[in-house]
Amino acid sequence: MQIVRFKILLFVCLLSASGFAQSTYFTQQSRHHYFIQRTEIKKGFFSNQLFTGIIPYERKDAILDTPDIQLNKIEQYNYNSLLRNNLEWLSTERNRFASRKPVLQHFYKTPAHAYSHFGDDFFITADPLFHYRQSFSNERTGDNLFLNQRGVLIRGGIANQVGFSASVMDVQERGPLFFRQWEDSLLSVPGANFYKKFKGTGVDYIDARGSFTFKANKYIRFQAGYDRNFIGSGYRSLFLSDFAGNNLFVKINTRFWKLNYQNLFMELHAGAANNSVNNLVPKKYAAMHHLSLNLRPWLNFGLFEGVIFGRKDRFEFGYLNPVIFLRSIEGNLGSRDNALIGADVNALL
Repeated sequence: MQIVRFKILLFVCLLSASGFAQSTYFTQQSRHHYFIQRTEIKKGFFSNQLFTGIIPYERKDAILDTPDIQLNKIEQYNYNSLLRNNLEWLSTERNRFASRKPVLQHFYKTPAHAYSHFGDDFFITADPLFHYRQSFSNERTGDNLFLNQRGVLIRGGIANQVGFSASVMDVQERGPLFFRQWEDSLLSVPGANFYKKFKGTGVDYIDARGSFTFKANKYIRFQAGYDRNFIGSGYRSLFLSDFAGNNLFVKINTRFWKLNYQNLFMELHAGAANNSVNNLVPKKYAAMHHLSLNLRPWLNFGLFEGVIFGRKDRFEFGYLNPVIFLRSIEGNLGSRDNALIGADVNALL
């Protein structure tokens, strides 16, 4: 019955998604997020196109919301990088970013993508991912600190209605001593789910993410996938941080006038370190609502509510209501679910 209800809901959403250009989202830790936040602060007013307390941002919105301010050399470089990485929304300016000498005539036609193709009603890009960092510590543990990431990222769009993105990375890392002590005490690695020990004091894990997006109408957008989300302000949020590992989610985002309202439904699970016997990891579920309103050009106010609950491998469908107060449902169910209510205020002075 659970699967049947989900399929009906998904079918209705897909049926309504027609005639509206759909964009993909930035990756969760994209450096373009910080550039967008910085330019918003320098402008001195909040955008009604991008609500920066909800991460990740939609690529199309970021391109349309151009920074009408004086940029220094570093900011101009970051702005050009933002444009180069989102050429699907710059059809009239693609030639400006074309490579002079593509590799074998098919690869790196633009500096931002190893492979890219932009058709009349679809596009696709593919890129290798590689990051290696080596450092040293004065903690006298005798271990070098490192981060080694290798993978691939693919994203695209079809008929201006459906967007998709998928990435997979193989990661080995060894953090500082306090980081390892935290891992050993909680049997968990920040940003990872299942992991294995690597060379004694390091960890090895796979970071796989993917999602698809579509737009029901001018105001309502849907996203479903396996990734992380962030709600709130600052580097870490008290509402929802990206500190944990990836999880399955469905997101509904409604934006009009000066208001943004998001519904987020997630399937959560505990850490699975050294789960060598292939035991099924216990699951929990979460439903969250966040309302963000630009009261003044320089003042933003938000309301948040969320509930985390455990059922035996099933979702509590009472929490799917997108507008009702979750605390009232939790009370009517007579449950002991964990409920959270909060508010946030941001001002650009």
